[in-house]
Amino acid sequence: MGAAHEHALNAALAGLHAGAGHGSGFEECQAIVDRFYAEHVQVSSDATPGRLIGKGRVKQALGTLLAPLFASSADSRPMSLRCIPIDADRHDEHHSAWSLDFIDAAGKRASVHWSVRRIWRRGLVVHEHFFESDLHTTCSHVSMARVSRP
Repeated sequence: MGAAHEHALNAALAGLHAGAGHGSGFEECQAIVDRFYAEHVQVSSDATPGRLIGKGRVKQALGTLLAPLFASSADSRPMSLRCIPIDADRHDEHHSAWSLDFIDAAGKRASVHWSVRRIWRRGLVVHEHFFESDLHTTCSHVSMARVSRP
């Protein structure tokens, strides 16, 4: 059952890319968090200390994290978002590798690669961990998987 939820969440996140520019990507992102994440979800990252706890903080962080995607799509710049599932040892844990390739505001190619581990309980994500990202770009405004405490 968890694999079906993981697949649905990844498809919804990838759909943000496909539907970006049609309506508010931020509102769609909020709806995804409401649908798939537990009220007291914890999100952490190798890149920063601490955790985000709760849907409200996760919504804010995802909106910030995906802002370059929404901006690039609104400007009709080409981009590609890919997700590859990775097998996990535990039945309630799922892993995926992500890749975002796009043209930045200066017209230069950029790509970001990261992976995610999610733990599910009762059909909702209770913990999500972002593993260190790999950024290939010359633009300084792009940062991925930075979970910071407001």
